[in-house]
Amino acid sequence: MKLVKYSELTKNALDKREKVILAMKEVDKNFDIGQRNYDAKRIDGKKEQLKRMKEKEYALHY
Repeated sequence: MKLVKYSELTKNALDKREKVILAMKEVDKNFDIGQRNYDAKRIDGKKEQLKRMKEKEYALHY
């Protein structure tokens, strides 16, 4: 059995994660953990959805 420092293990894991993320970014430009690049169509869709939700909410209250 070989003894390995914990810090060495975490460093290796982070290196692997970084490699995977870089590879995914090469394949898909929009791939970014924690951040999505929304296209304009999607943003407009979200705005419409929010507007409808507000209208429904308004109707419920009055």
